[in-house]
Amino acid sequence: MWITTEFNQFQKELFRILIPIIILVGNIGSILNVIVFSVITLLRLLQIGFNIDSSSTWSWICKLRFFAVGFLLMLPRSYILLAAIDREIL
Repeated sequence: MWITTEFNQFQKELFRILIPIIILVGNIGSILNVIVFSVITLLRLLQIGFNIDSSSTWSWICKLRFFAVGFLLMLPRSYILLAAIDREIL
């Protein structure tokens, strides 16, 4: 019984330390991804430096990009509409 309580305490302390670190590293990585892919010169580096044309090499990336933009633009509108419908029903 003593071992399980000590293990539970260790697990709580480990999560208390690791979870904020994981969240911080993930946020920093996401911010860096946004910076890298929003700067046109860094995007062109793929084409010029490595001679890879991403639009012709990977056509599914272009399709996914157009789908993601359309989906992400419609998502908040759909949520607002669903919230309004939910308010009327309740």
